[in-house]
Amino acid sequence: MIRALLIIDAATEIPALAFRMDEPTIGAATEPHSGVAAAAGGMLTAGILARAGYGRTLPDHHRYVCLIRADGPSFRAEVDPYAWDDLAMTCAHRWLVDHIDEHPPGGALNVEPLRHELVRGREQAEAPVTVGHHDHDDPAAAA
Repeated sequence: MIRALLIIDAATEIPALAFRMDEPTIGAATEPHSGVAAAAGGMLTAGILARAGYGRTLPDHHRYVCLIRADGPSFRAEVDPYAWDDLAMTCAHRWLVDHIDEHPPGGALNVEPLRHELVRGREQAEAPVTVGHHDHDDPAAAA
């Protein structure tokens, strides 16, 4: 299902569209057939997705979410959450990869808490780790 959503961050509202890169989503949007024609169309869609590098099976395709930033005169679409040059779009995209099916169509997605979580995770990952320090190595601790 293609979902329209509003990505909200601090003083920013970004209209967007999102959908899974899988046959049921793309097939339903592009192939309004039934019966044998629908099955053939589904195989064609799966083949096109495989040739484009999205894997060969439905579970492979299902991992990918296309997010389209729909503001301004031109649209920008990404499948890689880390390809955005905007932290709000990166956070929204990362969340949608795992939760798109839970998000209501037309709903707002507040990325402020997600952004803080991402920054906090980076800070923890970058924190220096002390290796090989023991109390008996510290003269002050021995006193």
